[in-house]
Amino acid sequence: MDLPGFPPSIAELYSFLIDSGFEVAKEAHGGMAGSRRLLAGVVSTISGPVDVRFEIISDRGQWSVSFKLDDMVKPIIPAVWEACLDREELRDPDLVEQVSFVRSRLEEAASAFKARPDIEIELVRIGESYMRKRLGLGSSGEP
Repeated sequence: MDLPGFPPSIAELYSFLIDSGFEVAKEAHGGMAGSRRLLAGVVSTISGPVDVRFEIISDRGQWSVSFKLDDMVKPIIPAVWEACLDREELRDPDLVEQVSFVRSRLEEAASAFKARPDIEIELVRIGESYMRKRLGLGSSGEP
């Protein structure tokens, strides 16, 4: 699939999702070459199907990928899912590694969600903790 302007890793992810039965649910383009694409699909797990919604965002040349499962409120980047599933500290997100995670471990993430519907709380905590450390803030958000 030819996707002009997409970095190779994002084009690979987009093609993978479309080939896996995901559909473009919404597409929006804004100023400064910004864009937001929402793709929706279903992942099958042993415990049953899980609705998945991906966000692929480009903002001033910076690309990001996140997804949420079923009734989750916040889309979560794959690096946070990886840290949670592997019980490791979150590393600086790398787009190529995040695409690789989606391709190889999306079903695992969906299965973990089915087993622990409250996993979103842990995912948000991991992301917030990482940002506090990155910004030099204490656990309360104060420097």
